[in-house]
Amino acid sequence: MSFTNIPILDLSLARSSETKPIFLDQLRHALLEVGFLYLKNIGIAQELIDNVVEEGVKFFDLPLEEKTKIQMVNAPSFLGYSPLSAEITAFAIDQREQIDLSTPHPIPSPPTPSITTSSRPISGPPPRTSRTSAPLIAEAIGLPANAFERFFDADQQHKLKVVKYPDLKELGLRPEQQGQGVGPHKDSMLTSYLLQVGEKRGLQAQNLRGEWIDCPPVAGTLVVAIGQGMEALTKGVCMSTTHRVLSPVYGGGPRYSIPFFQGVRGSTRFEELNEVGIGEVKEEIREMRRKVLESVGESRVMWMWEREMVSRNPCGHKGTAGGGEKAKEVFNLKPTSLPSQYLTFIGEAKRSHSNIQSLVYTASQDKFSHAYVDIKQIFLAQIASLLVKRHCISPSHAPIARSSFTN
Repeated sequence: MSFTNIPILDLSLARSSETKPIFLDQLRHALLEVGFLYLKNIGIAQELIDNVVEEGVKFFDLPLEEKTKIQMVNAPSFLGYSPLSAEITAFAIDQREQIDLSTPHPIPSPPTPSITTSSRPISGPPPRTSRTSAPLIAEAIGLPANAFERFFDADQQHKLKVVKYPDLKELGLRPEQQGQGVGPHKDSMLTSYLLQVGEKRGLQAQNLRGEWIDCPPVAGTLVVAIGQGMEALTKGVCMSTTHRVLSPVYGGGPRYSIPFFQGVRGSTRFEELNEVGIGEVKEEIREMRRKVLESVGESRVMWMWEREMVSRNPCGHKGTAGGGEKAKEVFNLKPTSLPSQYLTFIGEAKRSHSNIQSLVYTASQDKFSHAYVDIKQIFLAQIASLLVKRHCISPSHAPIARSSFTN
């Protein structure tokens, strides 16, 4: 029971009492078995979408000296411009150029007028779509429509990227080579809404058999990816799926995408998440999710789990005996066990363009349950992850955190 295509859901069905049950049934399947879906008839005017695309793509035509004025490496907010090859995912360079934006907040100094003009139109429709989807996700898994409402208010912290992926020719690669636009990852926030610009392919999602499934652009849709935040919020009932982007084919020109990442209010503490989730989800829904996991076999799940953990240690022994037990040992560590000296690497984390936002996974008797910790603990765990990646510190001394915001 592992998906071989990405379902397309019609949001207009949710607007009618007669067809809403059909939509919720389709959404439930996507949440429990895929973690990815296309959403059409989203209620956003095409003219507005076209304007967002035009202004977003136009940003990359600015002179390099203009773009570097707001380079992320110089910003205290982890927002701004990142040039080509500035990030690493899964130990390989991401071949993309991008600008990271967020919901309005005070900034140390204003960006240049040209950049402000380019980015302003991007801040409207996605939040409305995400607020529409959250109650539907809750209903699809048997929760009240307002189950997640407590996490949303005027202080929500959303993020948005405008991304350019150069083709193989521009990257200086051969036609037969495969370029990494962005490596395999999961998004860490609640849900992501991706606008794929044009017809160029590249986005792929990985099913539980480890196969990469193409997610080609479909006109009039947004791609919705369930994030680790939603997976944690529902304690594993909703599925967050690993995905990646391949560089466009040789000579085909660049691929552009505009992903929006739904966040929660800035004051949210992860202890609050225990008030919503698997304890309130109906047993029949939980059983559906268990059957999805069982369908791929216990050995397959453990293999993927071991691969996730061991492959994150550059000095480790990938595939060695006992890796599964080591993975569980690492998962069981709590962020509070981190030495205070890890804080000294905050500066390096910033300079390295690391994405400092994730959820920390913890194994208990139920392999798919999660630990909920406050933001400070999460941040410390991410610094520890950086040490593992860059300084060959054994993962037995530091919890592993996942990167994020990387469509």
